[in-house]
This record gives sequence, C-alpha cells and structure tokens, in this order.
Amino acid sequence: MHHQQRMAALGTDKELSDLLDFSAMFSPPVSSGKNGPTSLASGHFTGSTVYSLIWYNLHKMLSFAELKLGLFF
Repeated sequence: MHHQQRMAALGTDKELSDLLDFSAMFSPPVSSGKNGPTSLASGHFTGSTVYSLIWYNLHKMLSFAELKLGLFF
C-alpha cells in the first residue's frame, strides 16, 4: 500500500470514529423489548444507523463546500 493510500485510510478511520462518537449523542431511544419494538428501529436499518448516515453525508457536503467555495463553518 502506498503512503498516500495509508494516509487516506487513516483519515477515513478518524472520520468514522468521530461520526460514531457524534451520532451516539443523538441516538434514538432503544426499546427494552417489554412494550415491543420502537417505530424507528423497524425495518433493516435502525434509527441510529439512519442518523449516522445522514450526519456522515452532511459532514462530507460541508467539507466539500469548504474546499470548493472557501466557506468555513
């Protein structure tokens, strides 16, 4: 693996780690099983997975805007 590829992988791992830390603060409540499943956790993706994907994509869009348009948030 080339040095640049290793650096890209490190950046990706850091971004994903930050995303998981951030999304944990906004995770929806998890059902204890006593009253049945929550509506957000139905289907293939749980609510926290959907929120994580949204936050990850939002972060990518803002990073792109900063690079291309010179915006700083």
